[in-house]
Amino acid sequence: MVEVLGEGNLRHLYAYVVLEPTMTSGEARAALRLELDRHLRNCLPAYMVPHGYVFVDALPLSANGKIDRRRLPAPDEQTSVTRRYEAPANALEQSIGAVWSEMLGIERIGRHDNFFEIGGNSVLIVQMHGQLAPMISTAFSIADLFAHVTIAEMAAYLSGHDASATVLAESAERAQRQRASLGRRRNSVGAET
Repeated sequence: MVEVLGEGNLRHLYAYVVLEPTMTSGEARAALRLELDRHLRNCLPAYMVPHGYVFVDALPLSANGKIDRRRLPAPDEQTSVTRRYEAPANALEQSIGAVWSEMLGIERIGRHDNFFEIGGNSVLIVQMHGQLAPMISTAFSIADLFAHVTIAEMAAYLSGHDASATVLAESAERAQRQRASLGRRRNSVGAET
């Protein structure tokens, strides 16, 4: 079962997993948590991968047999899949990190932290685009932000993205449309005479 928990912009997706009675050791649960996370990352878009996994013996049921979400245990620090912190490596990563930090209300964000896992969502992506676009000389879209969900990925994309190639392609496409339009006008003028 999956549940969204938290308030405001700091809402996270958590998966509640019913374990077999034999899965009692902390090490086995940690290994399962990593395995689930790795599997879901290969199958789902980043924004759909849970922030953490809460292991339960059974899902609480209401009197009519439905899952009683109010009785689900709250996640704790053991539920999240933890990654080693690595500080932003250059000025571009630091700039991106500063915007993320301000938007998410998180002081320390690592260069490999996933935007969606630490509280980001699609509304914040749009706001982030509005804040980053004036700061960065390279043109990029909101879709690019969805495709590059860590500070390191985004900075690498923006550093390696050749904006001049995009502008040239757009100019060539516009010129082709103008030539086609001019050709249609000539044909319509020639047909009238």
